[in-house]
Amino acid sequence: MLKKIIIQIFTLNFVLVTSAQSGESGGMPQLNPEFWISQIVWLVLTFGILYIVLSKLILPKISDNLESRKSQILENIETTETQREESEKKLKEFEKIILESKLEAKNYFNEARQKNIGRHQ
Repeated sequence: MLKKIIIQIFTLNFVLVTSAQSGESGGMPQLNPEFWISQIVWLVLTFGILYIVLSKLILPKISDNLESRKSQILENIETTETQREESEKKLKEFEKIILESKLEAKNYFNEARQKNIGRHQ
């Protein structure tokens, strides 16, 4: 019970002290025109430094990275096109070889058939 009373006293004391200090300060300093000039100076300084850091250090690295990726992608596309053309050529060659083999096999079959027919007559 004593512990609960002590905690309530400390909490009430904290609330009263905080509210008294808030009343003395006059509200939020961001809205007080007395501090606007210093806020504008710090705003310009902060965003100026941020702009310089981004434009001189970070964005060039990002753009270099994007350019290298783009060139790598274009290189890969060219390589793929070359390989596709080569594979189409080889496929045509294989189709030609298969067609010639089929014709040759058909000719052998027809010759053998003619010889077989000639023997039976």
